[in-house]
Amino acid sequence: MRILPYRQRGKANGVVLTLVDVGALKAAEDALFRERYLLDSLMQSVPDPIYFKDAKGRFVRVNAAMTRQLGVPDADAAVGKTTLDFLPEPVARGLDHADDLVLQGEITPSQLEPRAQRDGATSWFLTTRHPLRDK
Repeated sequence: MRILPYRQRGKANGVVLTLVDVGALKAAEDALFRERYLLDSLMQSVPDPIYFKDAKGRFVRVNAAMTRQLGVPDADAAVGKTTLDFLPEPVARGLDHADDLVLQGEITPSQLEPRAQRDGATSWFLTTRHPLRDK
């Protein structure tokens, strides 16, 4: 509901009352809340590292498992940064190269990848990379 003064000759001479049906807006907000809740629940409960990056290679979102991989206290510490901010250059460059290939259209489903850790040991990861494209 909106209430505004009705002015005539510079003086308030009444009110203008506007009623707007916001049912569709409320339903859309509720649906968005449910979808965000589901995504947040999934991101935090999956034990595998998951991340989203923008086209410039900056982290947009990471889950708890990925924060452990990056060695940061929480997901907010990764947002807006790149792999070079967290990992040794050769490791970061390798990950960025794989991500760049996906941005160019190459989908890499279930690929086994070696990854050097901070302590010099090598770990193996089964990775899947997909581009997320808008309409």
